This record gives sequence, C-alpha cells and structure tokens, in this order.
Amino acid sequence: MQFKSPEHLLAWTFETLATPIVKTSRADLREESGGCGAPPDKLSHYDRHAQAAFVLRWISTLPVAQKSVLFGLYDPALRQSACISLATEVTHRFGMHAAAYAVRMWITPQRQAGKPVGTERGLANVAGTSPATARRYKTAVWDELDQLRLQALAAVGRQFVDLIGELEPVDEEEMVVA
Repeated sequence: MQFKSPEHLLAWTFETLATPIVKTSRADLREESGGCGAPPDKLSHYDRHAQAAFVLRWISTLPVAQKSVLFGLYDPALRQSACISLATEVTHRFGMHAAAYAVRMWITPQRQAGKPVGTERGLANVAGTSPATARRYKTAVWDELDQLRLQALAAVGRQFVDLIGELEPVDEEEMVVA
C-alpha cells in the first residue's frame, strides 16, 4: 500500500481500526476479490487491520506529547483524554483549565453541531485575563501544539518511508504567483 503523506497513513490507520472486521460482509469480500480470497495486489480486511495495528503499535512508542497529538487529531474516541494529556505538556501560565480550553480549541474541529468549540472570550473568562492576553496565550499554546504535531508527523514519515509515496517535485517555473 502507498500513502500520499503521513497524515494519510494515520487517517487510514485510525479509520481501519475503528471499523470492525465483522462489519464487512462476505459479499463485499467476494466482490472485491473476484471470487475467493484477496487478490495479490490487495490486502484482505484482516491484513489491513494487522497493518493498521502495526502502525498503531509503533505510534505507542512515541513520546507522550507526540502520541497525544496524534490520538487527539485522528481518534475521536480519545480526543478528550488527549486534550487533558496535552494540557499538562503545554505552557499553562493561567492554570490547567485555561490550558485544557486552549488545547480543546486547537484539537477539535472548528464547529461541532453548528456552534464554535471555544472562543477567545471564553478562554479569557477561564484564564481570568483580558481577551488580548488570552489571544496571545492561545497563540503560544497553538504554536507549541503545531510544533508537537510536526515532530510526530516527521517521526511517522521517517519510520514508514516505504509506505509513503514520493511527492513529485514542483517546477518553480510552472508555479503561478497570485
């Protein structure tokens, strides 16, 4: 299997592990494989789960902060515990609740059920500061989290370089400057 990027590999891993093998019907298996068993160029559902489990096992060897970032971004079931874990790793100048609030704003998709996950005013209320100070604090926390995310993705990319396809080099002359 070839993946476009470390993000693609991780999304596939967590999606595969979230889907039980039992959920896949035998008719789907026969349709994919053309009759019996998986074709040589395709992995069976059991092999996909084994490959995903191998990637997840390797992720568990990463440092706690990097592992928490990956679980928070790619596994909705573990998002809340990842927020709490990451809140202990980032600068918590205004206390643990403010750090957890800022982390939750970063790690959760921007809108859930049509309402924002968190606002800078909400962070200011939790931190007991002005909105401008809360904005600077949020930026500092988000920069730390982005750095952890990049470190984790770089580690995944180095470990699974054989599974991640080569990106084509960009020809600078063909780039359009807007």
